[in-house]
Amino acid sequence: MDWFRGGGIVGLCRYEPGVELVGNAVVVFLFMKGLCWNVRGFNNPLAPTIAKTRALLSSTYFDFIFLSETKCKVALVDPMFRSFGFSRSFGVDADETKGGLWFGFRHDANFECLLACQNFIIIKVMQCGGSFWYLCLIYGEPVTHKREAVWNDLSEWIQSFDNPFLLIGDFNQVDYQEDKWGGSKGRIPGAALFNKWKAEHLLMDILYKGPRFTWCNKREDNSVVLERLDKGYGSWDWNDIFPNSGITHLPIQVSDHAPIIFETNLITCNGRRPYRMEAWNLDYEECIRLVHNQWTEPVSGSATVRMIRKLSRARNCMRLWSISKRKEWNKKWSDFDDNLVEGLHEIETKGVTRTFTTAYASQVEYAKVSAKYWKQRAKMKWNTEGDTCSKYFFNWVKGRA
Repeated sequence: MDWFRGGGIVGLCRYEPGVELVGNAVVVFLFMKGLCWNVRGFNNPLAPTIAKTRALLSSTYFDFIFLSETKCKVALVDPMFRSFGFSRSFGVDADETKGGLWFGFRHDANFECLLACQNFIIIKVMQCGGSFWYLCLIYGEPVTHKREAVWNDLSEWIQSFDNPFLLIGDFNQVDYQEDKWGGSKGRIPGAALFNKWKAEHLLMDILYKGPRFTWCNKREDNSVVLERLDKGYGSWDWNDIFPNSGITHLPIQVSDHAPIIFETNLITCNGRRPYRMEAWNLDYEECIRLVHNQWTEPVSGSATVRMIRKLSRARNCMRLWSISKRKEWNKKWSDFDDNLVEGLHEIETKGVTRTFTTAYASQVEYAKVSAKYWKQRAKMKWNTEGDTCSKYFFNWVKGRA
């Protein structure tokens, strides 16, 4: 894997050997990792969130950090993380002990700050070849009736964007009832307005992994309330440039908010293209049934919101299903042989056929799917033209990988 730097590159770009060519140009993806966290105060030098942030930076390489609710001036945060390589920064000073935003990045990064206000920071991120996208770092208004003004201000910027964009941070707003545990049930304050705003701009949820909830009221027993407030949304064309982007939720620890880690490529490719769902998946009724179940599941909201939500759920389920199925097929033939031998032994000694019939059916399924998979990978009509699973056939496939 080669690392390289060029004009307009943000942070570090990794070139993955084997990516496809578009004309004579190599399609290069930008690999970036960032930490976003509502730290609930850096105004005390003994604040546990400072120690936790340092620990995260010591164990993980980040291209940028976004901290909200610092409750102090930007100049006070700057020296805290300079030793970790974050020599450049900009942000918004806290209003006495309220609010405060800080965005830190490395000296070789090329971020252009377009706007920094008390609720969000707009950044233009340059990519290889002169292309760019927008990064919007969010700190939602804690007071419910003031959030509409923040969404309206963001709308003006979103409407001016001519390239893909990402919104990420603490939105201070629950979208749906399923993103809340405990507390009062029923209508969620601000949710209808927020979901309408998302639908107007065709915002898509960024997939996440880890614990569902990112905020806790830090109470005990039956008074505990958990919510998913820290998250990300991409523009409708976001997946065109970063199809494998995602967010990792860390546990809620020293702050009432959990740190979240954003990555433009959540899948480790190791020099190969990430696995994607292929045509042979549709041969399985299980996959089709899974999509049907997701599509028929009730979803609240307007027609547009329901459509976006259903598409997101269906896509996520199909992706997880295909990956899990692929793992099942990564068994070696020797494993099937051992299971079949064991099954035959049970038939002879106990008269039980279940182990053998299960192993046999699995082996047949694996063989059929394996043949379809390699045929599709070859991208050639080897059946009609007389090719077989020969050495030449597999060398052809490996040459394309």
